[in-house]
Amino acid sequence: MIAHAFFFYLLAFTSCVGAGHVLWAWVLCRISPSEYSHCRPTTTELAIIGLFVISILATFINFVAPISLGLSALFVGTFLAVGITSIIKAPFPSLLKQLVTMTVIMMFSIWGAKLVFHFDAVLYHLQAISWMKDEPVVFGLANLHARFGFNSLILSALAIFWMPFFEVKGLLLANHLPAILTLSL
Repeated sequence: MIAHAFFFYLLAFTSCVGAGHVLWAWVLCRISPSEYSHCRPTTTELAIIGLFVISILATFINFVAPISLGLSALFVGTFLAVGITSIIKAPFPSLLKQLVTMTVIMMFSIWGAKLVFHFDAVLYHLQAISWMKDEPVVFGLANLHARFGFNSLILSALAIFWMPFFEVKGLLLANHLPAILTLSL
């Protein structure tokens, strides 16, 4: 079970790095290439940016389409490929920092392998994520119950990371991504 959790964190971290690299290289460096050519964010900073990119992308896509398994696999696979190349091309000091990140990830893997559901996860979080996966945004859903009207941005990222081989356990593990990224700065 610990290997399962470690594999999930490695997959999610690398995908977040890839999404952050896409935003950094594609948008920020295009604004003023000469100004940003000398500064490159660390891998962990790219992962934090990438988590926001994945969350915002999933939110916008969910307005027109459900976040299906195929869509999740497409985005995670694309960002994973970009993240692997970004990590390989990282300078040596950044590689040492990645070892620290992997240590933090391993600690969370050991802890995350023992997670259980709290009562509000079934009442709110899983239902909101299930709506994102099954349907595009349903206007008026908050009229059914107020808890469907106030979603966190992380729930959109959780919908992307809901993969069949991790099942619901992946959602519990993905809740710790912001903490992992913050501790590994």
